Amino acid sequence: MKKALQTCATVDDFEKLLKKLPQPTRLEANFGVIDGKGGAAYFELGNFKVVKIDLNDPAVAPFGYVIHTNYSFAGITGKGSGYIRYVTANKVFDEAVKNNNLWDYVSLKQGNRKMVFFYDYIPRKSSASSCVVEGVNPGEDVAPTTM
Repeated sequence: MKKALQTCATVDDFEKLLKKLPQPTRLEANFGVIDGKGGAAYFELGNFKVVKIDLNDPAVAPFGYVIHTNYSFAGITGKGSGYIRYVTANKVFDEAVKNNNLWDYVSLKQGNRKMVFFYDYIPRKSSASSCVVEGVNPGEDVAPTTM
């Protein structure tokens, strides 16, 4: 990450850096990358393979967003458990897009409590972090970029 932050200005720079890594990389990691030129991609890195998911591709992100969790789409289907949280997150966002509303309880007053079903949901007691990133389209001002 240090090398990437020191040397990469664009998503393309980051992709080139990953592809230059000696193989086997001895790494299995996922990277979400955005740049100030509207570039956005998600990379799945394995010992011998780099998979780039271009978030500006309408076939990949038809609604303008992509949801990924802590597992690999390019890995073995059905192995691991991150895909369960992906399905949960995807259902929430699909419903939000369909109804143009992210939360069912947006009008809940401060201090009021609401019980929600919480089986194998996205955050867990063992979760170290969660992240939502909003980038910009090519040519837009980079100031509203948010993480």
